[in-house]
Amino acid sequence: MSPVFDEKDRAIRDARIAMWSGRTGPRVGDFVVMSEGDVRRFTHDWGDDIQVTSGIGGDGSFYFTRDGFMDYSGGLHPPILKTKLVDLNQTRMGHAWFFHHDERRAHSGVTCSVPCRVYRFVQE
Repeated sequence: MSPVFDEKDRAIRDARIAMWSGRTGPRVGDFVVMSEGDVRRFTHDWGDDIQVTSGIGGDGSFYFTRDGFMDYSGGLHPPILKTKLVDLNQTRMGHAWFFHHDERRAHSGVTCSVPCRVYRFVQE
């Protein structure tokens, strides 16, 4: 049986969102509208470029860490240059998960929604 997202989990999520919101630039977990028009999420930050979800079979799993970052597990698309991203000044709710009551054990993940930035990939 999966744990129920409760007030303690809400407080954990809200604290992580506060840290997450203070981070600048594209973050793992944010959304990007690709040049073909499909929407993906950022999956791994390499510095000058950033990878996106593969777009095959859903968009994977985003773990919302204790320090307000996201880690990704799933299929990856090749990286794109950050200089080709335009911030659309929009947010979109993205799914993520963390351990119920922040206690790491099997089958104790709870899911939540996190406000994510939206970018457009501009290929010239």
